[in-house]
Amino acid sequence: MVHSVSVGPHTQWNALLIAAYWTNSLGKNLDTITQELEQQAQFVKERMRRADEERKANKALLTRGAVLEAASQDCRHCGGIAAVHIPSRLLFGYCQVCGKLAQRRP
Repeated sequence: MVHSVSVGPHTQWNALLIAAYWTNSLGKNLDTITQELEQQAQFVKERMRRADEERKANKALLTRGAVLEAASQDCRHCGGIAAVHIPSRLLFGYCQVCGKLAQRRP
C-alpha cells in the first residue's frame, strides 16, 4: 500500500537544499581525491627520475673504466642478495630481488 504525503513548499525547498549540500560535498571529496592522485603521480615520476639518474651514474662509472669490485650483501629493503660495486670505497648497487638501490649502512 502506497501512502501519499502532501508536502509544502518549505519541505521541498529543504529537500533541494539538502540535495545541493550533498552534491557540493561530493564534488569537494572528488576534488580532494583528484589532488591526492595527482600528488602521488608526481611523487612516482620524481622517484623514477631519480632512479634513472642513478642508473645513468652507474653506467657512466662503468663506461669510464672505473675499477669496480663485485661484492654481495643482504638488501636492507627485502633481505635479498644485492650485487654491490665498490668504486673509490663507495658501496652501492641494485638488489637482484626488489631492484631498489642497496647501500651499505655506515
